[in-house]
Amino acid sequence: MMEGEVIPMDKPKRLAPMKTIHEIELPEKSKAIPTGKPKRLAPLKTIYDLGYQEGSHQEASLPPALVPMEPAVASQEPVKAPAYVVTADGSPVASLGSMAEALEALAAVVRSTPSRPGHTVRIEIRDAAGKPLRICYLPRGRG
Repeated sequence: MMEGEVIPMDKPKRLAPMKTIHEIELPEKSKAIPTGKPKRLAPLKTIYDLGYQEGSHQEASLPPALVPMEPAVASQEPVKAPAYVVTADGSPVASLGSMAEALEALAAVVRSTPSRPGHTVRIEIRDAAGKPLRICYLPRGRG
């Protein structure tokens, strides 16, 4: 390139003017406008309708509409699948039901893992689907 040489540039494209809310055409709805009386919806149930009492730690019993009807299903005990799995280098170390338990197990695994020079141990908490969780630790006084 020589000094003072003019480089040809394309002109910027002109944009279409913005439309106002009144100029926008909405697609036609396929359903006809309902006529007649609207259907009355059942009132929403509150936690107090379901048996919750202030200050009690008892589990509320299910209303009759929510109780399973099949006797085969009702007789089985609910299967508690682990919600969180603590892994060290990909192999499961502990299966736990709550995040608090998983964090305690994570700390115990970190404390009990011996240090080996040149080897980094990857300790993770994974959810029920096996996806690793991202955990952020902020020391006190920061954040």
